[in-house]
Formats: sequence, structure tokens, C-alpha cells
Amino acid sequence: MCEHRSATRTNAAANAERYGGVGIHYPWESGTSGAEVSPETCPAEDPQCHLNRLFVTAGVSYAIRLYYSMTRDYDYMVNTIYAGCEVSRDIARFLANQAVYNPEHGRYDINGMHFFVSNAY
Repeated sequence: MCEHRSATRTNAAANAERYGGVGIHYPWESGTSGAEVSPETCPAEDPQCHLNRLFVTAGVSYAIRLYYSMTRDYDYMVNTIYAGCEVSRDIARFLANQAVYNPEHGRYDINGMHFFVSNAY
């Protein structure tokens, strides 16, 4: 999974740029190319609706962290083919670009983000 995300980071960068961001943003569902393949579920009047699925992109970074934590595969992190560190950095750039300062809480928030909870257990 981590290698697939590394291989599709060019399309993830195009996704981020398409929605006015920097870094990389992974789609809800992707084909082997990394392009979005899920049917459009966002209403036309809400072009930022897809950003509610930021947890997918955040989950990729978390998966990379867990992979490295369990395997200590340093080559995956620094090798230019896999670029685990670069992928994590570019995800962080994208998510930071989505954050908005909330003076009421004295911190940055990512508004409208939805979380997926699996009840498969």
C-alpha cells in the first residue's frame, strides 16, 4: 500500500492543485494510476465538498509512519523511488494549507473534515 501511494504521488499532487492546494491529496478511491475513480457524490454548488475526505490523505501519512515504525525500512523512507519522507512531507504541506486559525480555541482547525468509522468488527 505504501509503495502504491508513493508511485501515484504525481496524480495526488495534481489532485491537490486541482482543489487549490499545495502538496499531495489522495482520492477517496483510486485506480492503479492514482486518479479518482469513485462516482461524484459532491453537489456542484459545493466544490470544496471533496475536502471532507481529508482523512484519506491523512491516513496515508499515518500508514507510512506505522510501516516505518514496524519495519525500520530506511530505504523506503529515503529512496527516491519510494520517497516515504517526501510523501509524508507533501501530505503535511497539503493539510497545513487546509488549516484555518480559530481564535476561539487559540489553534488551527481543519473545518468540515469528516472521519470514517468502520463497523466491520
